[in-house]
Amino acid sequence: MLKCVKGCLACFDKCLRFINMNAYVYCAIANTPFCESAVHAFLLMLKNSAKFGFVNGIGSMFMFLAKFAVSISTTGIGYGLLQIMVKDAVSHMWIVLALIFFISYFVSSLFISIFDAASNTILQCFILDQEIGAVKGMTEATHVPPLLNDFLAKAER
Repeated sequence: MLKCVKGCLACFDKCLRFINMNAYVYCAIANTPFCESAVHAFLLMLKNSAKFGFVNGIGSMFMFLAKFAVSISTTGIGYGLLQIMVKDAVSHMWIVLALIFFISYFVSSLFISIFDAASNTILQCFILDQEIGAVKGMTEATHVPPLLNDFLAKAER
């Protein structure tokens, strides 16, 4: 029973963090108070859940691959440097390499999380621009790059 409650709280925590981040983004875009921004961001995500899900799914895969690639390449470089500099002085090289891998994964996670926030911000700006254009009677935004428009049109299908 306790594990079930703990799982529900963890799910609630993740949802709240996601809404909180998007509320801050909406707050910066629309210059509205936080609570109002949280409601508008939630409604924006609800109306465009397919786009948000698609971008977050692709973004999550890209972020994992980027973190893993940075960690593997850093560990490879560390292995090469250890072979050149200390050769036989380190008796347990795999422990050192595991430490390099975990530290580089942690540091790359911090930096790649900025990419996640940026992709969510760009998506919210794009969707808000579409909604403002629809209210003003503009059926198609002329200033949106065609590549971005094609990408998001595929996400709707």
